[in-house]
Amino acid sequence: MTKQPITNLNNHFEKILKYWSVIETLNPQGPSKITTDEYVRNYTVKADADSLPWNHTHEHQTVSVTERTKWVYTLYAGELSLTDSYATIVNAFQEFPSQNNNKSKETFSLFSVCVDHFGRLMSDSILISSYAWALGKIEESGKESYKDLDAFTDEEEHIQRDLKDFLNATFSANSMISSETNAQRKLSPEILEPVTPDQLFTLYNFLCDKLKLSRLKEDRTIMIRASMFSDESGAPDTSGLLNSFFLNDLQQLQEESKANNLSEAAMQYLAASIDTNTRIDIRQTSAAFMDVFTPDHYPRGCWPNTGNHPLVFSQQFAVNSFFKECLSKDGLFSVNGPPGTGKTTLLRDVIANVIVERACYLAQLETPSGAFKRSTIKKADGKESDIYELDSALHGFEIVVTSSNNAAVENITLEIPGIDAVDPSTLGNCDYFRPWAERLLKDKAWGMVAGRLGNKSNRDTFIKDFWLDLEVQDDQYINLSKAILDKKDDGKGFDGFLKAHSATIFGATADNDESTTSENQTKSWKDSVADFNQALATEHVFCKARQAVFEIYQKMIVLRSEYITLKRAMLQNPENEHNETTKRLSEIQAAIITFKETIPKDFDHTLVPHFIKQNNVDIDAQELSSPWMDQDWYQARVNVFQAALNLHKKFVLSNARIFRWNLRQF
Repeated sequence: MTKQPITNLNNHFEKILKYWSVIETLNPQGPSKITTDEYVRNYTVKADADSLPWNHTHEHQTVSVTERTKWVYTLYAGELSLTDSYATIVNAFQEFPSQNNNKSKETFSLFSVCVDHFGRLMSDSILISSYAWALGKIEESGKESYKDLDAFTDEEEHIQRDLKDFLNATFSANSMISSETNAQRKLSPEILEPVTPDQLFTLYNFLCDKLKLSRLKEDRTIMIRASMFSDESGAPDTSGLLNSFFLNDLQQLQEESKANNLSEAAMQYLAASIDTNTRIDIRQTSAAFMDVFTPDHYPRGCWPNTGNHPLVFSQQFAVNSFFKECLSKDGLFSVNGPPGTGKTTLLRDVIANVIVERACYLAQLETPSGAFKRSTIKKADGKESDIYELDSALHGFEIVVTSSNNAAVENITLEIPGIDAVDPSTLGNCDYFRPWAERLLKDKAWGMVAGRLGNKSNRDTFIKDFWLDLEVQDDQYINLSKAILDKKDDGKGFDGFLKAHSATIFGATADNDESTTSENQTKSWKDSVADFNQALATEHVFCKARQAVFEIYQKMIVLRSEYITLKRAMLQNPENEHNETTKRLSEIQAAIITFKETIPKDFDHTLVPHFIKQNNVDIDAQELSSPWMDQDWYQARVNVFQAALNLHKKFVLSNARIFRWNLRQF
């Protein structure tokens, strides 16, 4: 049965995104299962509790802490049965063929909120469970609720506005703080007003009503997780993790779809089907390799792998195909990489050439400051601030490594800057902010080309070790944002480095306009550009030499194909006259000999891909080969990458004041 084409793609995409949003909304989350240890304590409190873990009368206060160690409390309110809630959903949508086989004993929470070390509610930390919200909708409207179940993000905004008014009316100024302020600063006992059980359960009742789950007031329970942290580690992630990570992104995609503005990658991902007729089994035909392995289609830069080994056949095929298809347009590209087949090695070459491509744009700048124009942004506090906006031509080169396997991503982001990621011969030719990479890794590194981010703990660590190199001595500097604003650093971090370099470039007054860049600095920039362009030119010579040989082989392949066709025709019809055919066969043989003679005598024919030279290819031997690649061309491509990194470094140093200003604003 032939599939009918979808006539209204936008409507098709919207339906998929709506369904996906509903599924993510109906994705219950509860407190993560963390075993109680010296850093974590779990408590359950009811409405009639007489004390809470932050009160001096509570047993939790017997757990010893140091002067530089504090607690943060994450509260999970409500304990709803998953089995019962599943039954509610199945009953509402019973016209659909579904059964409730869930017998889980697990529960989910209504909302989460954080309380600081001194018992003050963090007013901006309240997270509402999308699942609880959806359950209230379903109980109220039954199957009719489906049309609104993708609207959680919009409705949550309205609830949060009402919640803000409620908090201001219920909690005093001294019992409530914002996580953006210096949350942990000590207050005198006379001022401090820790949150009480009555206040917490008043908040609980308010949200039960808002979410149309008033029946939950009968069994009011709050689970409190106390997590210890130190000044050195920064505050732990207190997000509560109640909802899917994708809800906001899906909401944005729905809006883009309605505006007919989905990216090509998104449309490919959401497409109804794949045209299998366009698929090629590359093991059955060498024609699939011909275009991809054209020397002109090799990336100009490559990674300096340990041992100076270029990528092997399938790795290079993937990299060449990716840049051929996706360098100048939006889209998706997939590579199947079983364990141990060199996916990280492949990614390094992708990273290297993305850096090279951006360097090509940098090299077009007359002066490094020409990449910026002064603009303004509105900050979180509503105030406007100056910002230096990057030229749009330099957008789109960002790289995010992400995975459903946290360990896999962590390995990549730690390995790429590591000393073992490059051949030792590289270290003398390229120093890309190496000291700061080593501070970040706490190990030997070669360049600051990747950082482990993601959760709050990783982000805080990055800020402390890379940006500030922060060694906090004062108890009040636990909030890193405040530490940055208060310039609480020793000058060793990248922030301090940029500050010092700004003074070197601009003189004693580092706040001068960028137009005061000295002639020497401009000359230095031009020298870096010249070095990069020279590396490109040298690589181009090696590439063109191989391209010329490829084109000769390409012509010989066409002739050989014609020769085989004519020979086969003669064998199939031996009684026919073949004078013209014989003449043409002789011409083809002569032409092939002539073409062979045009190949430079010193050319290494072992570089020619197996699929071009042989009819019956040894697959194993081909997989271990590096088509067209010898040490000369490989080294020229490595040199391009190194020159590109050096140009990037010169760009950062030449714009040290601008970089520091922009990053401090963020």
